[in-house]
Amino acid sequence: MNKDTEIISYSVRPEHVTALTDPALGVAVITPVGCPSQLLQRLVSEAVSFNFSDSLAATTTGVIQNFKAYSDFGPASTWRQVGNQISQSLTKGFEHVGYSHLFSTPLSLDDLTLQYYPQSTPEDLYALSAHRDQSGFVNLVVVLLVSGPSSFFICKDRQGTTPIEPREIQARPGDLIVMRAGGFGGNLTRPCHYVGRVEDSKGRLTLALRQITDDATRVKKLECFFGRSYAPGSKVPH
Repeated sequence: MNKDTEIISYSVRPEHVTALTDPALGVAVITPVGCPSQLLQRLVSEAVSFNFSDSLAATTTGVIQNFKAYSDFGPASTWRQVGNQISQSLTKGFEHVGYSHLFSTPLSLDDLTLQYYPQSTPEDLYALSAHRDQSGFVNLVVVLLVSGPSSFFICKDRQGTTPIEPREIQARPGDLIVMRAGGFGGNLTRPCHYVGRVEDSKGRLTLALRQITDDATRVKKLECFFGRSYAPGSKVPH
């Protein structure tokens, strides 16, 4: 770790596990140990120089998207180091509370994508409409809120572009929004979720951390969905 880079860590508590294993919830917000404001400011400053790519306006499954993404992080980048710290912190946290058995494989959140959501226009209903993440993402999907509003909701299902019975998940910059992913806790359903309108003029910046399955069949489904070939354990395109 670069000596000039602030360490960021999180403490997993039993109530977080309760929320993640709740069939009707599946999401927990974990706050950082200490105040990482200096690190967050540094991350925001670095992101300004990144060459973000526009997302598709809508996926093949009808999910509406309005964000830009960047994932070309080098092994020595601050973002990669932050991702490693978060993955290690959660691994140790689940071990400490005695719930590592909920993971289908050892936790390794090494697929990182930075997402910038601009301020919504008056006609926008969502920044990212209701969906469930692919089952090829396993154990946990983790979102570090770097800057901007939470704007994050879970819902029972999606019907066209109208989420059913939404529930807002409150988070502040520095917090982790942690969702169960494929294989977590056995056969628990992956939560349906969406990003609502972004009212902040500076937008919303998040770092998504995921783990890709080693199951060849599910990797094939990811390949079909994202439209490219890659070996199990490689990075998913965004």
